Amino acid sequence: MTDDERIPEVVTDFLAETGPRDSPPTAARPRIWSVWLAWIVALAAAVASQVVLVSALVGYLIATGTPPDIIGKSLGEILLTPASFLLVIVIGPGSFGLVARHSGN
Repeated sequence: MTDDERIPEVVTDFLAETGPRDSPPTAARPRIWSVWLAWIVALAAAVASQVVLVSALVGYLIATGTPPDIIGKSLGEILLTPASFLLVIVIGPGSFGLVARHSGN
């Protein structure tokens, strides 16, 4: 009895239907530059968002008539309130989260 006769008919039918097996797909080379770019963008976004927030607070103080010589003191008092302190704390890491969310495939 030859080797071909020992193979059950079911196996030969399966091989005939599926055809030759393809080689597994090769993995793509990792893109290292995009990781560094995303990190730089996230860092810039974190700094820029906090600068924009503080600039908006200074604009608010000027619009409400705060004298220029006490803007620094008033800004410090505002930033020490729980709501604005939490906003400053969340806005930096939030920028990293947004960049991470949008930089994935």
